[in-house]
Amino acid sequence: MAAAASPERAGGGGTAAVPPRAGAVCLGPARREAGRRGFQGSAGLRLLRAAFQGGAAGVSEALRAGADPDYTQPGDDYTPLHAAATKGHAEVVRALCEGGAEKDRVESCGRTPLLLAAGHGHLEVVRALCELGADRDRAKPDGRTPLFAAAAGGRAEIVLELSEAGAATDEAIEDGATPLLAAAANGHEAAVRALCKAGADTERARANGATPLLVAAANGYLGVVQALCEFSADTSAAMQDGRTPLQVASAAGHVEVARALAAADADGDRTDAVHSPAYAGRAERSRHAGRSGRSRHGGFLRAFLEALEAGEAPPDGVGLEDKG
Repeated sequence: MAAAASPERAGGGGTAAVPPRAGAVCLGPARREAGRRGFQGSAGLRLLRAAFQGGAAGVSEALRAGADPDYTQPGDDYTPLHAAATKGHAEVVRALCEGGAEKDRVESCGRTPLLLAAGHGHLEVVRALCELGADRDRAKPDGRTPLFAAAAGGRAEIVLELSEAGAATDEAIEDGATPLLAAAANGHEAAVRALCKAGADTERARANGATPLLVAAANGYLGVVQALCEFSADTSAAMQDGRTPLQVASAAGHVEVARALAAADADGDRTDAVHSPAYAGRAERSRHAGRSGRSRHGGFLRAFLEALEAGEAPPDGVGLEDKG
């Protein structure tokens, strides 16, 4: 998750310039105006600058000089703690919290220091904030929690840290996507395994019925599919339109994923499983072959795999919005 951009704070009054934060988002008029004015040398401004740069000594000095630990520039909600969390300065984060900084204050985009740290992959800052009592589940207006941000970015160690600290594993965003679905949709196997070990619901689906397994199958993420199957994800769970993980994997030409689902006895025999004469013909021949060891869905399943291996066109697109 990208950090909110900072204004260009050109040096003024003999003070050193502070580099802008990357991202160029959430940069409101007030913050741009503050950037044009520059730092004027007050204790609060010195604190904000030191927090951004990671200067623990400067932070302590500014606090002793009476700086408000939650200082913000006029019209801007970005505090020294937000700056330190975004940049990964764990020592500064601890100093600010010990100095009275509000741990769960949100900036203009609705993000807490913990969410910023999780989204940027700063494990030590996440650990520090959790130890200091930050709200693990404080979310943006769209429902994105620190755990969701970490999962979507593939930050497996942070996923584990937040889970062990008591973060809710199944908090969903507006469209129903959970942290597990976000990790699966982006192919982050380690994060998927960490969430599953923490007890995340493998069947929690988006509004359209797409589960983490189905989204991973549609995108061809073999490792994620295997991990979810190891944690007993339902291989036959279908979307609202009836498509299963096996069907969407086959439609997209993901042969190895289809094989993995076949090994897990996936259901490829739904009513819309076959859309072409080639699939139907192979399925019919397979049904009459009398081969041993076939699964309960073996006919259509073999038809899928044989058609894929023969280079025959699978059914048309999957139509998933899969990226969490």
